[in-house]
Amino acid sequence: MQHVIPFRCQTQWYAVDASLVEQILGAQNWMPVPGAPPMFPGVMAWRGRATAVLDLLHLPQELVGEPLAQKESQPPRTLVAHTDGCTLGIPADEVREALPVENLQLLPLRLSRVRFAQSEFELGGQIAVLLDLSALVRSVIETSAADRPR
Repeated sequence: MQHVIPFRCQTQWYAVDASLVEQILGAQNWMPVPGAPPMFPGVMAWRGRATAVLDLLHLPQELVGEPLAQKESQPPRTLVAHTDGCTLGIPADEVREALPVENLQLLPLRLSRVRFAQSEFELGGQIAVLLDLSALVRSVIETSAADRPR
């Protein structure tokens, strides 16, 4: 049975496959990396290694409603997820317990247009977007490989 972990970044709810989540931490300090793309603004220490920070405030999207705005403080939670050989720290304002997918009604994207989203579902009166972290990582790797000089 597949499970997802829902989490909130400001007012937008997301979810990722629970099998990709290594750990859920409190707020983590991270160090900016000069010249890094806004979606991956820096790195945080996790298990003695530098881990890329995925800032969902910069995830390309066309949301119905208010756009997400940059926050001054660190969100109180950080999901650490691993996919396609990459580990990511994802700051979040709230994280909920894992939910079995069979109990959710996964729908095609209708109310949100978030890049790398697979589907959406209703979560306590809000729309949550199920992210495809593997597609996101592959896209970043392919883009950076295409940008390298030959």
